Amino acid sequence: MQDNVQEIKDRLDIVDVVGGYTQLKKAGANFQARCPFHNEKTPSFIVSPSKQIWRCFGSCDEGGDIFGFVMKSEGIEFPDALRLLADKAGIVLKKEDPRIKSKRNSLLDLNERATQYFEKCLLAKKDASDYLKSRGVKKDTVKDWQLGYAPRNSKALPMFSGRLMFPIFDSFSRVVGFSGRVLDKDAKTAKYINSPDSLVYNKSRILYGFDKARSDIRKKDTCILVEGNLDLILSHQAGVKNVVAVTGTALTSDQLRVLARLTKNLVLSFDSDEAGEKATRRVVELALPFEFSVGIVELKEKDPADLILEDPKAWKKMVKKPKEVMDYFFNLSFKKNDVKELRGKKAVGSELLPWIARILNPIERSHWLKKLSEKIDTREEVLMEEMFRIKTDTRESKEEGEIETKSIVEKIKNQIKAVKDFKKGKEGKEEISLLEKRLEVVELREKQESILKSIREAESKGKYSKKLIKDFKDISDAIVKQEEN
Repeated sequence: MQDNVQEIKDRLDIVDVVGGYTQLKKAGANFQARCPFHNEKTPSFIVSPSKQIWRCFGSCDEGGDIFGFVMKSEGIEFPDALRLLADKAGIVLKKEDPRIKSKRNSLLDLNERATQYFEKCLLAKKDASDYLKSRGVKKDTVKDWQLGYAPRNSKALPMFSGRLMFPIFDSFSRVVGFSGRVLDKDAKTAKYINSPDSLVYNKSRILYGFDKARSDIRKKDTCILVEGNLDLILSHQAGVKNVVAVTGTALTSDQLRVLARLTKNLVLSFDSDEAGEKATRRVVELALPFEFSVGIVELKEKDPADLILEDPKAWKKMVKKPKEVMDYFFNLSFKKNDVKELRGKKAVGSELLPWIARILNPIERSHWLKKLSEKIDTREEVLMEEMFRIKTDTRESKEEGEIETKSIVEKIKNQIKAVKDFKKGKEGKEEISLLEKRLEVVELREKQESILKSIREAESKGKYSKKLIKDFKDISDAIVKQEEN
């Protein structure tokens, strides 16, 4: 594997690779551009041909080699970036079992031929075409998304017999699987079924529509997440294209990691029923450790597809101004509970404090704690104490996106080193000063976590320490003060 990586680096120049994505201008020994990963007026993106690395000194604050750049630009994992750059360099990757490669290519070819077959069958199936028309799907949209129909008793992927077919594409727009929707309302089977995992399809990693939405997600710095294939397709048809959908599984951390490379703003619009509410909670729970800013589009008794069919302008307006996720949880809780009574106050606290505890940013966490304090007429100190008693981890397992202090410290130290390499004089000193302040915040958070652990250990033994609570609050205040500066 290492031989493949080095050979690719030897053949490809980072200036040529990056220049294929954004316009570079000579700046002394380096090249610069407006960062392709966030909107900015002043160029802060630097490429060093001598070191074959890139770095953004703006809000991205990231850098790396050609592999890191392609992974971030394409929203793909390292193996896919390796294959893409190997093709560009004209290199045949080593250590890949030719039988596996042949099987992968055969599956891709089979999926492509099946897609073409299903497309032809749709033209001949009136009730399937009529169904799409009744949902507001235009002919050009059917063609763009290569929608089709799997005839009954067909030998082509028989598991989808009698279903409307939605091809699932990977980030390179190759068909890797299918989602099939039943047309018979009375059929005693699942409404949707999806292709099983294979050499080319991993449902926990692929998001439906990602290949078409990727550039718009980056441009608008927001990703809208919906549940259904038609929700997504009609949104694209209406002009809102920074939309993806989960297909075949609940949203996973792997999928969130892909999105996090493009944006830190996530807008959820799920069905308004109990299942939709449950899915929303699940996504928020996974997204908070990644420090996504999450918004909610609430649709009363409608799904996105129904709203778009009825009033596409309303959909555009709602996704531009989503409800803050904590406002969403506050509204749900206060609708169910009467906070004039003690029982209601306790219920609201039990429902909302776990969510507040999960918020990593101390300023944001302090804001919602204060708001809860005001709404249920209870002192913040009391709520903070209660927050520790609730058995809820503020961080997920490493697989769910845990942010390790050591890795953050290492990243900041690398950033300081990069500034020293790229920037000299006053500008460089100011940059280093900011990074050193950030390092102080990380160290304060490490102390905060240590105190939190001590508090929980004491609670597990039936003990309670006001001093530890006070220490935690003091450090939280110090973090807020430091970040405000």
